Amino acid sequence: MNFLKCNQLSSEQIKQYRELEQTCRQHDRLERTAFLSNELNFNTQIDSFYLLYEGNTLVGVLSMFLPTKDASEISAYTLPEYRHRGCFHLLLQTAEEELKKYGINQILFVQEPQSKDAQAVLNHYQAKYAYTEYLMTYDRTVYQEKESRIRLFPAEQANATEMASIDSVLFEEDYDESLSMTEKSIASPHIEQYCAFLDDTLVGICNANLENGDISIYGVGIKPEFQGKGYGRELLNLLLGRLLRHKDRNITLEVSSRNEIAYRLYITSGFRAVTQYDYYTYSI
Repeated sequence: MNFLKCNQLSSEQIKQYRELEQTCRQHDRLERTAFLSNELNFNTQIDSFYLLYEGNTLVGVLSMFLPTKDASEISAYTLPEYRHRGCFHLLLQTAEEELKKYGINQILFVQEPQSKDAQAVLNHYQAKYAYTEYLMTYDRTVYQEKESRIRLFPAEQANATEMASIDSVLFEEDYDESLSMTEKSIASPHIEQYCAFLDDTLVGICNANLENGDISIYGVGIKPEFQGKGYGRELLNLLLGRLLRHKDRNITLEVSSRNEIAYRLYITSGFRAVTQYDYYTYSI
């Protein structure tokens, strides 16, 4: 077999990856798609894509999402007819070697419960369950434009430091890593990032990733001192109003099982859970 690793995929490699991914999603009845850009990785020079070929056929892939130095979130697929041949082991082993170069010793595997093959792999590596996230999709028919006390504006680099301060507090991230992620998101052609203002005060942030076919909302939050006043619901409604201009695209988000307040907000705002992703930790 031939092996290729890189820090950025070509358009042809992305096409091949998506075709293999779709085959595996249909076989295992999966919902998730991998994020195939390195632009949000804390270090874009890290080889975060691994492709395994037999002849000209792509038989296995592995991608790493590295927004921080704490852990690498890994997604991987192997064609059904090539499973149990050591393909995933080879991909993972090579990825581990790359991670060790940068002092990263923790991996987050993402698994959908309906994939029995994935569960067998997690058992083999004795990965430990960490938490669950629910994939939710929005019902466009329920949207209603509403009056709001806050205003939503596209983020600019001038907003980055204040947005990073909010992000680091809300999501318990290192400030420098939050700043790096914020600046990259503002510059990205695949991401829409917004600031929410109450008069002249920046009180909230939100993001939408348009890299894949669906629109994925993430990083939605209100400053702690402004929480409990309904601004989060207003922020979400304003964001949805902007995203609905993208016709015929599903609007999705992921919410942790540990965040009951956010889950209730999304359910009562027109989202419904369609599947769950279980996260497992593995030390290298």
